[in-house]
Amino acid sequence: MKKYFAKLALLTFILSIFATNVLGQSQLFVWGDVRWSTGYPAIGLEVRLTRNSTNAIVQRSYTNPAGRYAFYGIAGQPSDYSLHVYTGNSMRGGIRVPNLPIGGKVFDIIVN
Repeated sequence: MKKYFAKLALLTFILSIFATNVLGQSQLFVWGDVRWSTGYPAIGLEVRLTRNSTNAIVQRSYTNPAGRYAFYGIAGQPSDYSLHVYTGNSMRGGIRVPNLPIGGKVFDIIVN
């Protein structure tokens, strides 16, 4: 099961790298790392980007083998959003995205 999540996370991360706009250029929105409370990367966890005003899920990503996730091509400012980490239907942690420049790194999300 862990190998499945690791492969899924790697595939998702690779596909997210190739997300492009109309001109064919990548538009990185925000990125960051998810770590276990022990400090190790949290591999294969779902990260949901939600709009603060509506709590609607805007995009989903999965952490790669380094615990990293990224979101591309999102409208608005990063501070308009929150990030929530899930395993299945259980939320493991989350943060509100701070006021960052577009393409900025979000603080590490620590999960138990």
